[in-house]
Amino acid sequence: MGKIRVLDEWVANRIAAGEVVERPASVLKELVENSIDAGATEIEVKLEDGGIRLIEVSDNGDGMTKEDAILAFRRHSTSKIQTADDLQEIATLGFRGEALPSIASVAKVTIFTRPQNEQMGTYILTENGKPREISETGTRKGTRVIVENLFYNVPARKKFLKSIRTEYKHSLNTFIRFALGYPNIRFQLISNGKEVFLLLETDSITKRIKDTLGTDFSENIIEVGHSIDEISVKGFITKPSFARKSRGYDYIYVNGRFVKSPLVSAAVKNGYGAYLQKGRFPPYILFISIPPELVDPNIHPSKMAVRFKREDAIFHTVLKAVEKGFQKAKTTPEKIAPSISFKKSITTKREPTPHRVITKKASPPPQEEPDFFRMEPEINFYQVHNMFIFVETKNGILVVDQHAAHERVLYEQVLERLKSASLTGQRLLFPIVLEMTPQEMETIKEYKDAIEHLGFETRAYGSGHILIEAFPPFIKEIGNGEILHEILEDITSPEIEEPDKLKRVAASIACKAAIKAGDKLSQREMQNLFDMLFATENPFSCPHGRPTVIELTLNELERRFGR
Repeated sequence: MGKIRVLDEWVANRIAAGEVVERPASVLKELVENSIDAGATEIEVKLEDGGIRLIEVSDNGDGMTKEDAILAFRRHSTSKIQTADDLQEIATLGFRGEALPSIASVAKVTIFTRPQNEQMGTYILTENGKPREISETGTRKGTRVIVENLFYNVPARKKFLKSIRTEYKHSLNTFIRFALGYPNIRFQLISNGKEVFLLLETDSITKRIKDTLGTDFSENIIEVGHSIDEISVKGFITKPSFARKSRGYDYIYVNGRFVKSPLVSAAVKNGYGAYLQKGRFPPYILFISIPPELVDPNIHPSKMAVRFKREDAIFHTVLKAVEKGFQKAKTTPEKIAPSISFKKSITTKREPTPHRVITKKASPPPQEEPDFFRMEPEINFYQVHNMFIFVETKNGILVVDQHAAHERVLYEQVLERLKSASLTGQRLLFPIVLEMTPQEMETIKEYKDAIEHLGFETRAYGSGHILIEAFPPFIKEIGNGEILHEILEDITSPEIEEPDKLKRVAASIACKAAIKAGDKLSQREMQNLFDMLFATENPFSCPHGRPTVIELTLNELERRFGR
């Protein structure tokens, strides 16, 4: 007997679901795409437990007849394409006919739907991917899909889901992508019975940006636009000073479809040129219109990857749009300073001498330690560009990054003090009101214990705002509270690999409180910093993993000079 067998439909559907349905956010994406394709002008989303327990999407779109509703649960049943030629000109968000059957194979799905021209609607309840109950029902025009207990019948898949809060953040990001892409649609998001968003339809994309991403974002945008032949790019980039440490605020829409495109991202980066600091990523929202036959979204089940047939034209259109945006706004952001400059360094306010909070003293290292520990007596410290500290050693020169070094010192001091108790924050006479994006609000909830343990005291203040009532004792000034935005960005960045939440927050706060490049230090301050650095458990890297110190040996210097 042969070993190869044809899989039954139920097993095949669950395999297909693994490609289409990765997490609750995947389900939400498929359902909202169906609503948009149905011509909806109002879409309501309800989530419970981040979408793991329940995802409900209701719309006022075209609705389906009973026959169409039943067919919708069969694989590759779709109203959006008819022939293979249609794949060359896809004008809708969905087209595979896999969404509902894939979802129904790994969750309990209920649907209520009614088209405009019928008095009664259809109710369908599915089990294991197939309709179990079908009946006529009274319901409003449009469609309501309820997805419950995702992966209830696939334990191996369910165990790979993250925490409720993490899954909710993914679902929230998916919702925001649709809300930004379709300002002409009224969107509502309700999570665990609480309204998160109520976005009225608008002709103004800037208003939708403000309502979803916040005032701070909307006040830092630059409008862009350019066309080449049949390709059109319009949207908004942000000022270089608004660039982030990680990607996540890049919104690219191709014919209304949110996509991830390395090609477009590279064009945007090139458009910024020298205005963008190394390692920073500018948020932007771009809408690309292109004839359907010139773009192929049919290369992955998620439909978030696309292939362009005229990549050069796309690249140059985006590039030109960004460059023209800077010119039109008459923006002249500071270029990144050249690596070598003979101008006198500009110094910021001088920091007080670092105090030796750590009591243990740096002891002579064991013989197996690197030779650069062997310092000459009465060594002088030299500060270069108010950024690096040069120290002469027996074998050459030691170069210390003053910011990274102080960051390591503060980080270990904070963790040492936390061994005994939480840090008591400095109370503010007048609390600071700070606007938060939805993603930041979720991050604060997720890291609340760690943030409070380190001395911050915050509480919700109306919709999309918090009050800062106290801040960590080792942060000298809180200013307008912007430092909390930076900390939230840091702790969600993949740059910090530390899984422990408390240590992630401590690393970020240490970074913000540390001596900065540009701060002039005295001989005593440099000596203290050097001593404290080599009294830490790991003096060779900052909490983010960057080196704090490197050695240039005499042999290396002689070799570089051809001696």
